[in-house]
Amino acid sequence: MWRESRRRKTTKAECVDTQVCEHLRRNLRRVRISSAIDFDESLSAGKLAARQIAVENLRCGELWLVVDAFGRIHTPITNLPKELRAYLTVDGKRLANVDVGEAQPLFLALFLRENARLQESKNLRNQGHPPAHPYDGQSMMDNRPQEEVDLDRTALPADLRRYLELCENRGFYQAVASKLNMHRADVKKRVLATLFDRPWRRNAISGVLGELFPAVVQNMREIKRGNYRRLAHTAQRIESAFMFGRVVPRIMAERPKMFVSTIHDSILTTAENAEYVRGVMLAEFARLGVTPQVQVEPC
Repeated sequence: MWRESRRRKTTKAECVDTQVCEHLRRNLRRVRISSAIDFDESLSAGKLAARQIAVENLRCGELWLVVDAFGRIHTPITNLPKELRAYLTVDGKRLANVDVGEAQPLFLALFLRENARLQESKNLRNQGHPPAHPYDGQSMMDNRPQEEVDLDRTALPADLRRYLELCENRGFYQAVASKLNMHRADVKKRVLATLFDRPWRRNAISGVLGELFPAVVQNMREIKRGNYRRLAHTAQRIESAFMFGRVVPRIMAERPKMFVSTIHDSILTTAENAEYVRGVMLAEFARLGVTPQVQVEPC
């Protein structure tokens, strides 16, 4: 049984291409889940019931695909807790997840970098040079899939360069954690919450971010002015544009029969195809002028 809907009305530019949705829908039908699952009995009754329902829906073929207002795709697999992915198979084969390190800060870095590029373009235009393409997060969509970004990083503010480099090297959260004498895992959710929270709220995390990346934080506050959710929505649109405008269409063209399913900023595939997917993601990031850490995680 299929259920496809949108959480609220979207504009055409925000929608994922129909062929991409159809491809992901067909692939979702191929997923099977084991009949023998050991649930963690120490979970609360509510969490245990939610896991049991999620598993039962997959077993019974209660499948759905939802594209939200910001281009993210939600399926039973995106809702499945990470520890239960080990029980998934496709054509009898185990799966692996290809994950982008520090993806949300990285996509924000791309947005801030492009804003800087537009400012540079504006300055050049004032000097008689042609302007750059306007940037709204959709410039990574497949209308210009082969375009490569050539940006002189030395023209960026110093703290934006450092922010971008830390995201590429999976060091952004650690930089904040080190300032607070905390473990990386303990600050990750708190950092994301602070980045996307109301700009006037202050805490230890916001203080460290302001110290390490003053121009970046100021830029984010300006973006959130009037609607603090705008920054999170922008990051989600860029993530969607990258995944569904570049990565998935390339896989569809090169290996149309290969299983692929997305979990927001990561891709689930069979273990034998994981390195190929990793290579595609790295190549598409390279066309955008960045080299993040992309890891294969066996399910």
